[in-house]
Amino acid sequence: MKKIIVKTIGPEVEKNGFVYGLDKRYGDKLSWGFTREVGNIKQMIIIQKSYFMKEVGLSFDTTAWKRHNLPQASFQDFYNDRKEMYLYETEEDVEKIMMEFVELIRKHGYKILEELSIEEQIIPTIEMADKLIKFYKALGEKFISDNKLSVIECSKEDMSDWFEIIEKKIIDTKAEPYENVQEMLVEIAAFIGEQLRKVVGGEWKQSRIEPRQVLIGGMNSYMMRVCGVLINVVEAWKNQSTKRLKQEYIYIIDGKLPMTKEQMKEYRANRDKYFA
Repeated sequence: MKKIIVKTIGPEVEKNGFVYGLDKRYGDKLSWGFTREVGNIKQMIIIQKSYFMKEVGLSFDTTAWKRHNLPQASFQDFYNDRKEMYLYETEEDVEKIMMEFVELIRKHGYKILEELSIEEQIIPTIEMADKLIKFYKALGEKFISDNKLSVIECSKEDMSDWFEIIEKKIIDTKAEPYENVQEMLVEIAAFIGEQLRKVVGGEWKQSRIEPRQVLIGGMNSYMMRVCGVLINVVEAWKNQSTKRLKQEYIYIIDGKLPMTKEQMKEYRANRDKYFA
């Protein structure tokens, strides 16, 4: 597969600055692709084989944050011009599919990648995420010590005190450059995440696909129960409000973290009213 991909797609994308190979976070033994760097963002053209059938698909990705803001029309045109997955039997079939991918890359791929590379300024950085996942325990304990917090019972009264202190820190630093508050935000995330984990269980995780995303996963022994700790704290500072951060925290503590689509719909409709 690799040989055919390099032979057919390589000449087209290499003239546009791509080289063969994918970051280990995005590639595996059934993925092949090409990467180029634009500023500090990596753009990737990915060909992936199905685990279960003789079929391959084409996709595009970047290391930029907040990619969901991409205009829908860009992807819609791409979807309209392709199949979800392409079945093959022989090497000749694979070559024909790869030539179709070349046309899709020319027609849609470069435009999609440019739009996927637009990134917000106030986002978790990889450095923040790496520090949090490595030192969350020490950073959380430092936050408790520096702010003389009570964490024995994790009562509603304790939580109210925590968030009062956190909000004051967020408001007091609103005029600071983002670079100056990153360490404080990591400490807050470490503290909140550890207190959450004490009550509902789970473990700290750094997303393989989104390395800026640090989560508490497996809460209450449910594999799919997760809370994006770092992004929630960064968003609180950006919005100058801890309301949403506090609401989600209390919602999880009370065992109401949404699981089904219906529960998620109810949660989104009512979370602004919760703990008002």
